[in-house]
Amino acid sequence: MSHLLPMGDKGYLHPFLDGRLYDTGVGEDIRTLVELKMDRLSYYIRSLPSWWTHLEDPKVLREWREIARDQQFITNENWNEDTPLLQTIPGLTEYQITWVLNELRWYARRRDPNDCQVSCFERVWESDSALPDEIRRGICAQIDACFLTNDTTRRECLRRDWVGPQARNVTILDFVHPFDFPIVSNRTLRFEDDGGERRLVNAVIGTKYGAIPTDFVIPTEDQPPVVSRLGYISGIPPTKRFTPLLDLINAALEKSIPLFERTLTSLHRANHVLVTPRIALGTGPPIRYERGTDPPDEPGQGIGDGTDDEEDEEQWHEWDRAVHRWAQTRKPIPPDLPTGGYVERPGLDGETEHKVSLRGRTLQLFIKLSRVELTPNSPRFPGGEWTCEGSYENRVVACMSTVLDSSNVTDGELGLKMAVTRPIITASDPDFACMEYWGKKRYYPLNQFIGAVRMKEGRCIAYPNLYQHRLSPFELVDPTKPGHRTILQLQLVDPELAVLSTTDVPPQPASWALDALLESLDKRLPMEVVLKIMEFAVGEEFFLSDDCRWPYRYEMQLLNELDRERIGCYFEEEL
Repeated sequence: MSHLLPMGDKGYLHPFLDGRLYDTGVGEDIRTLVELKMDRLSYYIRSLPSWWTHLEDPKVLREWREIARDQQFITNENWNEDTPLLQTIPGLTEYQITWVLNELRWYARRRDPNDCQVSCFERVWESDSALPDEIRRGICAQIDACFLTNDTTRRECLRRDWVGPQARNVTILDFVHPFDFPIVSNRTLRFEDDGGERRLVNAVIGTKYGAIPTDFVIPTEDQPPVVSRLGYISGIPPTKRFTPLLDLINAALEKSIPLFERTLTSLHRANHVLVTPRIALGTGPPIRYERGTDPPDEPGQGIGDGTDDEEDEEQWHEWDRAVHRWAQTRKPIPPDLPTGGYVERPGLDGETEHKVSLRGRTLQLFIKLSRVELTPNSPRFPGGEWTCEGSYENRVVACMSTVLDSSNVTDGELGLKMAVTRPIITASDPDFACMEYWGKKRYYPLNQFIGAVRMKEGRCIAYPNLYQHRLSPFELVDPTKPGHRTILQLQLVDPELAVLSTTDVPPQPASWALDALLESLDKRLPMEVVLKIMEFAVGEEFFLSDDCRWPYRYEMQLLNELDRERIGCYFEEEL
């Protein structure tokens, strides 16, 4: 049983728990390698064009069976931690293949008119048509118009903490980042209601720095499909020049709502049954062995009575060695599905599944907009690190990532990993039996790689922050020409647990205030007068200079390492 269910009646599942506080680890029920292999087969088929239209075609079903028998679906060079394990166990049985094919009808019924469907694993959803081309192209055009107008603005976007030998010569541009101009506890000002009046007070938070999300109002079903923004977006100046970009981000969020709703539905505390494993291991020792492999008998009566210490000790040592040989040579029975045929998972009748709706609500989100540039001198992106977004204070519960545009680079993938609880393992269970069951030896980290989604241009992928994610390596298609990939990520704060947002915190960058004044004041005013107006308006100590952007981001990342240590315990507790 998972320890991830939130306490009380509020909040969605999140990863910021200390795994050391739980004897059996913190996470989902561990999956057997057989089940993970079934997941790979299912997603391989569901990645084929119009797969749902061929479920009654005998010819196509025979082709899918051949794919399953040949194990073509587990070849994947990007995730060496996963592929060798699945290749070491026997192939799927006909019974298991039939189960997967029958289950496809369940997945087909979960598709919706927005082209949203379950992706590589439960709680992960994808759509290739959610975000229209005009929105993607429009955001990219605004990036060029707002952030890449000259070398100076380009340099301001260069990621300066992208270090290490693998990152050499690889250019990453962070156009918008949640850590830009954060709350600085006891320095940043925030609005506070005082008897119906709003006044500015010092913001006090639990950590030294805090990222600031933006409030977005989502329209109801019967309203025009236009998202409105209540505050600025951290990292984007709220000036006229950036208005088209801000409107396009609003539009991208509106198109992402169906994906977020489905991911949150699978994260809701009432719907934990939706991710029950196909192969349940029960409450007793899960590893079973073939009959006829009883352990050797202990030395006979009288042994150890003290009459012959050396002989007694040798016989006990021999018995220990025999028990070890017996434990290492027993043949485990491979885990399998329940007998009696395919059983459909619960949650399809609409009564046992609580459906989350985000329509008509105010949501808080962090926005991340970045680009990776490759050149003939640096033709390969080495991949990212396994991570969850934000920190405990940010309360990010789900993310949506999409490739806005891609030029002369391979697609790459978004890999996902989940924390799992520790199965019951007896002292006599050998490492090879654990490997055959779960692909893990004793004292291995309590996490499992659960799949990867191809990040092709235009595909939107929504996934819970409960899972760690990582961008796989990608490279130039034509190594003689440059290439790039632009990625938009929307990070959704728990809708039931609000945090301080840009509605509460006025813009802090001094350059933003200066731009706003220059737009609104008479152009004939001397710059000295404009700067004096800024000083009198709030106070010079309130504003943050652009030079603060990177030092504050670096310090925030150091502070988040404390949460990363907790996540490390969460994902890296030993089996």
